[in-house]
Order: sequence, then C-alpha cells, then structure tokens
Amino acid sequence: MGNAVRVLLVNDIPVVAVKVCTDGSRNDSDCTGSGIYITKLNQELKIHSRNPDFCSVFRSELIAIDEGLDSLSSFFYSDEIYILTDSRSSIQHLANWHRVRDNTGMNILNKLKSLLVSYRLHLQWIPSHVNIQGDEIADALAKAGADDASVPSAPLTYLELLSRAKSRHKIIWLIPPVHHWYQGSRPGSCLSID
Repeated sequence: MGNAVRVLLVNDIPVVAVKVCTDGSRNDSDCTGSGIYITKLNQELKIHSRNPDFCSVFRSELIAIDEGLDSLSSFFYSDEIYILTDSRSSIQHLANWHRVRDNTGMNILNKLKSLLVSYRLHLQWIPSHVNIQGDEIADALAKAGADDASVPSAPLTYLELLSRAKSRHKIIWLIPPVHHWYQGSRPGSCLSID
C-alpha cells in the first residue's frame, strides 16, 4: 500500500446524522480564521471566514461553532446533529454554561437551546491532525480563512484589543521614559513641584 493515507471515521455517528466539523486557525501574521465543514449523506457545505486580527484561536474555534450552527438551516435535518471540534477548551467553556459571559458563547448556547427542542445534539471532541476527514477539511478551511484578504466584520473583545495594543506598543513599553523627573539621583526620589 506504500504511501496510502488512512482516513479515520468517528465511531457511533449514524450515517443519516448531520455532522458539523469546526476549526479555528491563526497564521504567522496574527490573522485568524474559522472553518466549518457540514455534511449529511451526499450533501456538504464548506465555509471559511476571516476573524478579527489578534483574535485568539480559542475565540476562532467558538466563532466556527457559532457560524456552523447558523449554517444548519441549509440542510434537511435528521434527528441528530453532531458538532465535532478539536478544541477541548471550547467544549469545557460551553459545558460551564452558567459561567459563560462572552457574546459568542452566549449565542452558541441560545442556538443550542432552540435546536434542542427538535433535535438531539451532540457536542463532541475529536483529536486533531490524525486524518479524520471532516476535521482535516475544517482545518484547511480555517487556514484559508486566516489567509483571506477580506476585512473581518466581528468586533474585537477587550482582551484582544489589549493584546493588539501591547504588540503594537511593545517597543515603547520596554524603553523607560526619558522625562527628567524619572531620572532620580537616589532611591525613593519623587516628582517635586516648587
């Protein structure tokens, strides 16, 4: 068989179930993207989107889940929907639903709540980079989203804005100020005004 690639399938998922594979990615330029691959029998939908620069990979993963839930309307549902992600932190974040305060997490929880009325939902972790077909496609889509030249539309969170400011002003923050009153001649000196 030589160089044949072995494609792994996630066990115990019914063939007629809708499978939503999601992933987030960041490239070397701090651009982030989300990838969503939805499949059911012979239907498939591939989506990639650019996220705000300096967005965390964790948030990119959540954005992918959120957009994946939005995209389910284009599929004829079966009784079960499987959301498959390689982000354990996203699942843990959503599992602590009573502590979720971010907009993306709240959007996901509200969508899950409305879908639970009619469908059985499964949010499942899958290992990354082990040739699981849906995850590999979602990973490639997330990378394409990060490399997309379009301008992201989602606003940054406070922590992302802070990270962006730190990276832009890092040089300034590392160089001590040059004001004469910072140059104290003895320990404990302070600014004095006559």
